[in-house]
Amino acid sequence: NEKYLYITSIEDNGLEILDVTDPANPELAAILPDTEETKMNNTHTVMFKDNYAYIGATGDSAIQIVDISDPLSPKPISYMADSETIGLGGVHEMTLKGNYIYAAGREENAIAIFDTSDPANLKHVASLFDNEQMALKRPEGLELDERNYAYVMSTREGLEVLDMSNPANPRHVTAVFDNDELALGGLDGLDIRGNYLYVVGKEGFAIFDISEPSNPRQISAISPAQEKGLAVSNDIKLSKNYAFVVSEGEEGSLVMIDISDPKNPFIKEAIYSDDSKPFLRGAHHLEIIGNYIYITGLQNGVGIVKFTE
Repeated sequence: NEKYLYITSIEDNGLEILDVTDPANPELAAILPDTEETKMNNTHTVMFKDNYAYIGATGDSAIQIVDISDPLSPKPISYMADSETIGLGGVHEMTLKGNYIYAAGREENAIAIFDTSDPANLKHVASLFDNEQMALKRPEGLELDERNYAYVMSTREGLEVLDMSNPANPRHVTAVFDNDELALGGLDGLDIRGNYLYVVGKEGFAIFDISEPSNPRQISAISPAQEKGLAVSNDIKLSKNYAFVVSEGEEGSLVMIDISDPKNPFIKEAIYSDDSKPFLRGAHHLEIIGNYIYITGLQNGVGIVKFTE
C-alpha cells in the first residue's frame, strides 16, 4: 500500500517490510524469516487480501499465509504445500481476484486455484495441467481480465487463455503458440487494461487485442533491436498512458513506453544501470504506487524511481 512495501527474497528466504511513507527515505519496519514452522524457502511472489499476505515460496512449492494486520509484527498463520494433485511445484507468479488465488506451478506445468475465504485454512479448488492443446509448459504467471478470462504466459510455448468463470472448473479456451511473426518467446511479464494485453519477454514488448478471448491478435510490438533496454524483459506494469518495463539484460534498465495508441506504442524514455543506479542491474520486478516505481532485481536490493509526465 502507500505506506508499506512488502519484499520477498529468493536468497534470504522470508519477507521484509519497508516503511515508504517518505519514498526518498525508506525505513525497515519488520523482517519475517523462514523457520521450521513456515514455508518461505525462496519466496518469490506476494499477494494481498484484507489483512493477509499470501506468499509464493518457489523452494518449498508452497503458499505461506501471513497476518499483516500489524505490519510491524507480521505473524505466519498457515500454509498450503504441494502434492501430486495440486501442481504447485516451483510456484512462481500468482494473482488474486475475489476470494481466489491463481498460482503458476512452473515445475509441474500447471495452474492451481485456491479459495481464500478462510485464510487459516486455504482450500485447493482445482488444477489444470498442460496437454497437447494447451500452452502451459513452464508457466511464469497469469492475469485475469474483467470477464474472468485468465491469460497465462508460458516461457516455452506462448500464451494460454483459460475461462475462469467457475474457479472450480477452469476451461481451456485457446492457445497462441509462438512463431516468427509473434513476440511471445520467453514470456516473463504481462498486464491487462480493457481489451488489450501487454506482454514482455526475450523478444521485447508486444500488445494483443483480446476483445475476443478465443482469438488474441498481436497488433504491435517493439523488439530489443529497436530498444536495447527491452532485451530479456522481465516485468511490466501500466500507469496512466504508459507501460513501464524492467529488463535484466546486459545492462539492466527501466523503459517507459507510451501506449496511448495501442497500435502505435513508442519509447518515451529509458534509464540504464550505472554506479548511481545499481538496482537496475538484473532488474526483475516492479510495482507502481502513484508516481513512484519500486524495483527489485537479482543484485540484492530495491530502488525507487519517481516519474512525471
